[in-house]
Amino acid sequence: MITKNCLQCGKEFNVKPCNINRSKYCCKDCFNKSKIGKVAHNKGIKNPGWTNNGSFKKGNIPPLKGKHHTEESKEKDRLAHLGKPSKSKTKFVKGIPSWNKGIHIDAIRGDKCWKWKGGITPENHRIRTSLEMKLWRKSCFERDNFTCKKCGQSGGELRVHHINNFADFPEIRLSLDNGITLCNKCHKEFHHKYGVKNNTQEQLNEFLNI
Repeated sequence: MITKNCLQCGKEFNVKPCNINRSKYCCKDCFNKSKIGKVAHNKGIKNPGWTNNGSFKKGNIPPLKGKHHTEESKEKDRLAHLGKPSKSKTKFVKGIPSWNKGIHIDAIRGDKCWKWKGGITPENHRIRTSLEMKLWRKSCFERDNFTCKKCGQSGGELRVHHINNFADFPEIRLSLDNGITLCNKCHKEFHHKYGVKNNTQEQLNEFLNI
C-alpha cells in the first residue's frame, strides 16, 4: 500500500499502487465537497455527444435515432432463418417460416439434435428432473396436504424427503410410501443429523419423535 494526502482535507490514506493516480480523496464526503462551486463539464449542452454549434464531437458514437436496417442486413436475417439456428440471436423476419415448422419434436430430440454431445447428462440428474419424479413429488404434497410432518408448516418452501435413500433403493424411488413432506428447514436439519447416505425409516421415526 502507498500513503497519499487527501486533496480536500489533507488527511493521509492508503491506496493500492495500481490506483496511485486515480485516488485523490480519502473518502466520498471529501470528493463531494471538492465539487461544490464547480461547474459541470456538460452544463448547458443538451446532448454531451454534441458541441454547442451542433457538430458531433470526434471519438463519440452518434445516436442511432432515425437509423434503419439496410437491405443487406435484412437479407442476412432472411437467409439465417432458412437454416438451423446458431448461438447468436436471430430476429424473426415477416413472411419467412421458422426453420422447424412442421417438424415433430422426436425428429430433433436426443442424438438427432444439433446440440447433442453424446449423452453426457448424469443418470442421477436425469431421473431427478424427469416427469415421473415431478408427478411423484406432487402426489406426496397432495397426500400430506402440503404440510411439513415435522413442524407443521403449511405451504412455503417444502421438500419431499426419500425415507429410504434415493441411491440405495432405486426400486422404490417413485413409491408414495417412500416419500414424506418436510419443510426446507427440517429437511436440512435431518440430513445434517443423519447425513445424506444410508437414510432409513428408523432414522425418520427417531427424527419425528424428537
